Amino acid sequence: MLQDPVHQYKTEGDYLVRLIVQDKHGCYDTVDSTIRVNITPTSSFTYTENINGMTGKLQFSNKSNGADTYFWDFGNGQTSTDENPVVTYADDGSFTIMLISNNQFNCSDTTFFKYEFIFKGLYIPNAFAPTSLSAGANVFAPIGVNLKQFKIEVFDNWGNLLWSSTVLDALGRPTETWNGVDVNGVVYPSGSYMWRAKATFIDNTEWEGSDIGKGQFKTFGTVTIIR
Repeated sequence: MLQDPVHQYKTEGDYLVRLIVQDKHGCYDTVDSTIRVNITPTSSFTYTENINGMTGKLQFSNKSNGADTYFWDFGNGQTSTDENPVVTYADDGSFTIMLISNNQFNCSDTTFFKYEFIFKGLYIPNAFAPTSLSAGANVFAPIGVNLKQFKIEVFDNWGNLLWSSTVLDALGRPTETWNGVDVNGVVYPSGSYMWRAKATFIDNTEWEGSDIGKGQFKTFGTVTIIR
C-alpha cells in the first residue's frame, strides 16, 4: 500500500474516497471524503488560408472540447479572445500560434502550431495606355513576389508572339515591362491582345492563375492597349 498514491479519474463526477490507516499494533481508523472531479478541456483548432482571396488572411475553426473561453496568440504580435478568429499575416516568417482553452472550473489546456507563411502572388494587368503620363499606367507590368520561375508571353490575334519575359529580381519580382512596341519597333494599335503566363513560387507551389470570379482561375487572358 502506498502512503501517497496517485490516481487518475477518466470522467467527471463525485467520487467517494476512503482512507484506512493501521498501526503496528493492528489498530486502524477509517476516514471517508467525497471529491469532485471536473472536466478538463482539450484545446484544438484548424484553419483555412487565403480568406476572400487575400493572401495571408486565415480563418480559424476552434475544435476545443469542454471549454468556454479562449485566448489566442498568433505569433505576430496579435492576440484574440474570439472563439473562431480571423488574422492577417503581412510578412514572411515562421509564426507559433498558441490557443489556451479554459472552462468555468479554471481548468485549461494549451496547444501550439508553427505556421510557415510566405507572401506570394502574381497579378497580370488587363489594360495599359502607352501615351499616359501616369507611371505604371503606360506599360504592361506584371506584379508578383516570391516567384521562383516565371514566364509571360503576349500574342496578337493571329497567334504571333509580340513580347515575352522571364526575368525576376532577388525578391522574386518580375522586372520587365512591355510598352506595346515589338523588338523591330512596330507600334501596335489600340485593341485586345492575348497573354499567357506560367509561374512557380519559392515554396514550389504553382501559380493557379488570375481569379476571373466564382472561384475560377485562368493562366491566360487579354490585355487592352489604349491609345
